[in-house]
Amino acid sequence: MTADVLRGSYVDPQRARLPLRSYTERWLAAQTLAPSSRRTYEIYLRTRIHPALGDRALGALTPTDIRSFLRGLHEDLSRLTVHHVHGLLSTILRAAVEDGYLARNPCARTAPGKGRRVTIKPRSLEQVQALIDAMPDHHRIAAVLGAGCGLRVGEVLGLRIGSIRIEEGELAVVEQLQLLPGSPPVLRPPKTASSIRVVPLPQLVADAVVLHLERWPGEDDDLLLRSRTGGCVWPNSFNDSVWRPAARRAGQPDARFHDLRHFYASAL
Repeated sequence: MTADVLRGSYVDPQRARLPLRSYTERWLAAQTLAPSSRRTYEIYLRTRIHPALGDRALGALTPTDIRSFLRGLHEDLSRLTVHHVHGLLSTILRAAVEDGYLARNPCARTAPGKGRRVTIKPRSLEQVQALIDAMPDHHRIAAVLGAGCGLRVGEVLGLRIGSIRIEEGELAVVEQLQLLPGSPPVLRPPKTASSIRVVPLPQLVADAVVLHLERWPGEDDDLLLRSRTGGCVWPNSFNDSVWRPAARRAGQPDARFHDLRHFYASAL
């Protein structure tokens, strides 16, 4: 014990008896996170980590326990999701070491692989055109922006008219519409700094924007896509009531809006 104190690795046994659940709650409350990240962490903790390990004392966790926990996750989760859950647990336990609750992180050297990257086969020009043609008139511009500028669905729904600079031939992505459970959509900056960008505005897309604004005009601060009442278009409503029916009409029921972004990247 004296040697551990001198080395700086001593851990008070009383602190090591703290249940994992109690420490994770303290840890999460102290973090500065984007709302979407906090929500994801809460889900991983509530549905995966706490049921399996929440009542265990921090000092009682071993690498074998972690590997057994991961083996159970692999039964009904993808390899990538298991990797993310393990990453969260390892981050929390690393913080417990720094806070003096543990001498070492039991997650060390237990990380699962991410699995083989899925090969993406972009949709053809004909398939993308069919998706655009199948969209309702009011929402067709969303698919055009996805395929012609590579915007994500949240970026399209959060795009203000003033961010589209027709004469300069460019479009600024500075906000996205984000939906969190239990609350209405809010406009927020993109999750990463690299997602704030200016992209070229192809003439075909510019013409579609002009045509859209002739039918549904607005001010610079207004959203390009608005609901019938003038508010924002909720992401889940767009996906369920607009995109999926259009994909079925186009004969591509498995198509995701994000496929348009893959098409854009391949076109570049």
